[in-house]
Amino acid sequence: MLFKNHDLVITDNKNNILKYLSDNNLILNIKIMTLKEFKDNYFGYLDSEALYYLVKKYNYKYDVAKMYMDNFLFLDDLYKKLDEKKLIRKNIFFKDSFKRVILINQYPDLYIKKELDKYEVVTLNDEVKDINKDIYEFDTIEEEVEFVANEISKLLKNISINDINLVNVTSEYELIIKRIFSFYNIPVNLNDKKSLYGYKEVKDFIKNLEGNKNILESLELIHNNTLLSLVVEICNKYAFVDIDDTVIYLIKEEIKNKKVEDTKLENAVNCTDINSIDNKYYFILGFNQNEIPKIYKDEDLISDKRKKN
Repeated sequence: MLFKNHDLVITDNKNNILKYLSDNNLILNIKIMTLKEFKDNYFGYLDSEALYYLVKKYNYKYDVAKMYMDNFLFLDDLYKKLDEKKLIRKNIFFKDSFKRVILINQYPDLYIKKELDKYEVVTLNDEVKDINKDIYEFDTIEEEVEFVANEISKLLKNISINDINLVNVTSEYELIIKRIFSFYNIPVNLNDKKSLYGYKEVKDFIKNLEGNKNILESLELIHNNTLLSLVVEICNKYAFVDIDDTVIYLIKEEIKNKKVEDTKLENAVNCTDINSIDNKYYFILGFNQNEIPKIYKDEDLISDKRKKN
């Protein structure tokens, strides 16, 4: 059997694991997590209380405080201070809750691997199959998108539109896809997102909040239930402390960073991440060097060399 009770499965595609268990009628006591979820449970994580502490005590800007939070495991002095303040959220029972770790297409860094080596580890990676595939080259994005729309039109004669996906849709593709797909009468759900801060009701909320420091009164200015729900969710993160200038600043910054998705069509081509591919139909756009696979510059606050130490 591939999985056993008390396994911890680390993967980017939980749905595939759940489908495997369902297809094989397996009822097992296992944990399924992404690598980030594992790190948060194993090492501990920081939340809005730590963010408030860093901004309030050290007068950090929002982005700088978030950067320190992302790297707190490697900053001994900061870790010690946060631990003393009991701001590191720890799952004290997690390390004893599993006996074996199964890594599926995961390549953890040495810092994490050192901890995983304390357990039995099974590594499962997709085999590289020598299968010839057709790769199409285009001179322009318009030609590429038109080809994809035409191929989707052919598929729709026999395939459900909900089984067709676009992968790697970057901002430069979105307007072109909207225009060309409309010519072919193909409905599509793009990753259309607008900043929560871009709505007038939300701006009015912030302006009023800065003036009267009264969250409940300011919330009355937001009449759209969707926007209201998102703003309330952000405000609730700071319910642990009385409202002050730091809380107002953090609420404003979180609102600026929060994206609002457009309403999704029920029957349409959808966009997805390359790690979520399963047994459906996928058109990978922009399949160019440095785009897929993505190459990242090592510009973290803490160098890889120091992380290894």
